Amino acid sequence: ILHTEENEHLKVKHKFDGDDNYNKQQAISEAVINLADNVKAVAIVAETASGRTAIDISSRRPSSPVIAVTADSMVANQLSII
Repeated sequence: ILHTEENEHLKVKHKFDGDDNYNKQQAISEAVINLADNVKAVAIVAETASGRTAIDISSRRPSSPVIAVTADSMVANQLSII
């Protein structure tokens, strides 16, 4: 994305400042939330094998609801109580 005044609202605020605890999962979760906000998404659909992706996204309290999709029935049951 080229930086112009027209797309100033698309600039992403990065939390990475040399923190070793910041990982790819956190970066992806923040990017998903920023994208959902920018396009005014009705919901965020998170495909997840372990549930971690959906939990990480939802823990950041996005303005859009988070819908977790998994093929593992045990993970689905665990996520249903969160």
